[in-house]
Amino acid sequence: MSVPKEEAQRLQSALAESEAKLRRVQRIGMVGGFEIDLRSGLNYRSAEYMAVQGLAASPAEESHAHWVARLHPEDRERAESYFFAAIAPNGPSEYVQEYRIITHKGETRWVSARAEIERDEAGIATRMIGAHLDVTALRSVQAELERVNHALEDRVREEVAKREAAQARAAHAERLRALGQLASGIAHDMNNVLQTVIGVAEVISLSAENPAQVLSMADALRRTAERGAAVTSRLLSFARPELEVEVIHPVELLERLTEVLQHTLGREYRCHILPVPPDAPAMLADWRQLETALINLAINARDAMPKGGRITFSAAAEQVEGPHPAKLAPGLYLRLEVRDEGVGMDEEMLAEVTQPFFTTKPAGQGTGLGLSTAKGFAEQSGGALALESRLGEGTVVKLWMPAAA
Repeated sequence: MSVPKEEAQRLQSALAESEAKLRRVQRIGMVGGFEIDLRSGLNYRSAEYMAVQGLAASPAEESHAHWVARLHPEDRERAESYFFAAIAPNGPSEYVQEYRIITHKGETRWVSARAEIERDEAGIATRMIGAHLDVTALRSVQAELERVNHALEDRVREEVAKREAAQARAAHAERLRALGQLASGIAHDMNNVLQTVIGVAEVISLSAENPAQVLSMADALRRTAERGAAVTSRLLSFARPELEVEVIHPVELLERLTEVLQHTLGREYRCHILPVPPDAPAMLADWRQLETALINLAINARDAMPKGGRITFSAAAEQVEGPHPAKLAPGLYLRLEVRDEGVGMDEEMLAEVTQPFFTTKPAGQGTGLGLSTAKGFAEQSGGALALESRLGEGTVVKLWMPAAA
């Protein structure tokens, strides 16, 4: 059946118009078509292809060698090897790669090529049909993005390094501040001890013919030396040496503690020991460090009552069977409590008071190690330490120690 002449002309005109639009799109998008007869080695290139390559605008046929000659020297071996691998027998049906070319004007352009490979029944490649796109601008944008990205990474590394250096300096300054505070507190305590020793020694030297006064001064020297030993003991406790655990009975501990505190607290303070319940168990602890911890708690209680008052000690059994506020493991404990009638603490101070070097005393009048060493000792012994306090209502320090079997 023949097509009317007018209809044939209309179809031919529509086809020509469609091809013109396609070529225009290809020209604008820098998309060039190519066809390679792999049996003869001849290549057909479209006008757009030739424009991208910087060659004559009219379609042309050329050999494989012409294409290789235009490849960038750094990409030539890679691109040609990939081409031959793609057309090898029983190879892939698609060909995709990017490479650089150098135009006759010396311009470098990036080309992205995609093609389909036709093969015969034996798997031998016979023809390659495809298109290539000038992606030089895209590559330029990618390179700029990579440059910016590397610059940002370098900036981030630089800022991180600066921040880490600042944090290191801050940590170093904090350590120096803590050491300075510790040295100031120790210097204050030891200065008081030495002043007392020097003063008493002068009195003794002037009272050699008064035995009673000499004995009294000798007793004051002993008490002062005990205060100096307490300062040293705090430092040793803060270092947390190995514990020498033994069985300690609460009645014996509190009786001995009363004797020590009578010479330590002063006349304005009264040390009150509540009766120990019959069911209170003995505990496992290092006697020296436990006594030091309780003396530190008593001194803190005294300092919280500048006008004097009562410090109460008590002991009781506590069986832990489930979750405990002080995070104690299940078991039997002896709970020791030190209660004062002092100024108390608010929640913010209560949260920080057990931190090393934190002190409520004026600068130079405390090391900030009393509560922290007591807490560390309790936890190292398998127990715990906790505080309860309110402003104007005093403070209760609870110290749990594991019971002896």
